[in-house]
Amino acid sequence: MKKYINFIVMIVFVFSFSLASLATAQDNNKNDQNKNSLKDSLESKKEAFKDKIEAERLAFNQTLKNQREVFKAEVAKLKEDWKLNNASKRAKFCAGAAEMTTTKFANVVAKLDEIATKIEGEITALETDGKDTSQAEDSLNFGKQKLAEAKTKLSEIKALVPADCANMTAETFEKIKLGARDAKNLLKEGKESFRAAVKEIKVLKDEKGENGENEED
Repeated sequence: MKKYINFIVMIVFVFSFSLASLATAQDNNKNDQNKNSLKDSLESKKEAFKDKIEAERLAFNQTLKNQREVFKAEVAKLKEDWKLNNASKRAKFCAGAAEMTTTKFANVVAKLDEIATKIEGEITALETDGKDTSQAEDSLNFGKQKLAEAKTKLSEIKALVPADCANMTAETFEKIKLGARDAKNLLKEGKESFRAAVKEIKVLKDEKGENGENEED
């Protein structure tokens, strides 16, 4: 009888252990499914956000192009008026062009350089946390590229502005006006790309806050 009871106890123990193991396996499977679902959801959000940023960038660039065409037509008329301007008006234009390139645009460039440095710091911190910062880096690099192009354009404009404006041709006047517009647009594109990078950084920070941990954990 004692052997029979021991046998029954052993069977119950084995059965209980099997149920516990099965429950643990089911819980692990459920946790894995939840993790995969969360990962898929985050990936989907990332792709949607990336598409949104790209659409906004394309729309912004198209707006700048359209505005440039309108401005180009206006400059064509101003070019003809330039031929009739007196020495005083020409000197005033050259002084304004010099101030624009050495002060106004220079201040904007310095500010954007500062913003780019801050963004680089934010990206480095997120990379240390194991976050995928590729989208933010792409936006940052595109912005830095536009900023570099703007600096080159401003150097070209400075070289066009003569010390004595009295004999400046209408063609040079046109080049300065259009060059200034191009530099302004390049700075706008750079600023917009930096803004996109900041948005992408904010999303990465929000992800970490929602999960309480890195995706890789």
